[in-house]
Amino acid sequence: MKIQRNSPEGRLPDFLLVGATKTGTTSLDFYLSLHPEIHMARPKEPRFFIDDKESAGRWHRGIDWYRALFDSEKTVCGEASPTYATWPHRQGVIERMHAVVPRAKIIFVVREHFARLRSSYLMKMRYRGCEDSFTEFLENSVEAIDASMYGLQVQNVLRFYPLENVYVLASEDLQNRRQETLAKVFDFLGVDSSFRSPLFAHRRHVSTWHRYPNALGRRLLRTQGMARLEVELPSSVFYHFRNLMNWLLPGKKPSTGLPAEIEENLRSKFRNDTVLLQELMGIRFPALTR
Repeated sequence: MKIQRNSPEGRLPDFLLVGATKTGTTSLDFYLSLHPEIHMARPKEPRFFIDDKESAGRWHRGIDWYRALFDSEKTVCGEASPTYATWPHRQGVIERMHAVVPRAKIIFVVREHFARLRSSYLMKMRYRGCEDSFTEFLENSVEAIDASMYGLQVQNVLRFYPLENVYVLASEDLQNRRQETLAKVFDFLGVDSSFRSPLFAHRRHVSTWHRYPNALGRRLLRTQGMARLEVELPSSVFYHFRNLMNWLLPGKKPSTGLPAEIEENLRSKFRNDTVLLQELMGIRFPALTR
């Protein structure tokens, strides 16, 4: 990869961690940031390439705002915005990305489909006060299903980026074979693959610490006032404020069971998509074929 060095206009990322949500991208972003040759954009998830017409989008902030995130003399720099990989729910993301950083390397993390979907649902309960059952969530959330179609997402990326610029890893490998997996990612990025850190033992956003809001807490999470706080407060401050509220207004963890027919229909859909992913990348992903 030709490294995009600083220019009079500023620097752009050499790689992007584009997805999928709830697969361990926060932990991977953290591990990458520990490497002395890697600069990761802060705050995490710039979401620059998402259309500004969407609430999560920041395309309107402009290229100068984006360049400012990569003010570093380190060998490579990158960013992690897992919501980039939700095509076709979100249109034009990879197109904008390719127009701005056509030589960038792309990293994609996959996780066993139902584990990822359960995690997405529980996050929506904790963060957005979702009132849906797990079944209703899957019926109503096109984005959640699209993000689980890993083969479809990678196929969309490969419309714009060559295969040698795309790396797919399994969340389960990052969890169970962390040193080996990170060495492969470092090698892909062209930095010292022998780097080790004692902080590699740390995991971010461990689910055992999560608390779920009661009915009052869920109503508060859905208010306009909460939405304004999310915009006005620094992301780290709002994150801890919201978590504190869930601790003060605790409820029960919702069920994530599914009717057999719905589960089997999804499993069939995911099996076909996994075949596509494995054909595209030329490798197997055992965690997705259990």
